[in-house]
Amino acid sequence: MVNSKEDGFAYLESLRDEQLCAICQSGRRNAEEILAARYHRLVRSIARPYFLAGGDSEDLLQAGMLGLNKDIHEYAPNQNPPFCTFAEVC
Repeated sequence: MVNSKEDGFAYLESLRDEQLCAICQSGRRNAEEILAARYHRLVRSIARPYFLAGGDSEDLLQAGMLGLNKDIHEYAPNQNPPFCTFAEVC
């Protein structure tokens, strides 16, 4: 028997980013986790050029993930480009 919680998570994974943003804004943490996982590599690639010798790259990654979280909650699909473009620019 499939756990209904796992089934709901699988359903969320099948949604587009814009739909997940709307669900995140209503307070569902699972949708936020899915978007964070999808955009982790993008955040890492954008943060990499800002690394300085002697610094901690994890601090840069953490700041980038906080920025992504802010983008998720501020995204308005009817006023903005696709979420991937919005997140990349912001």
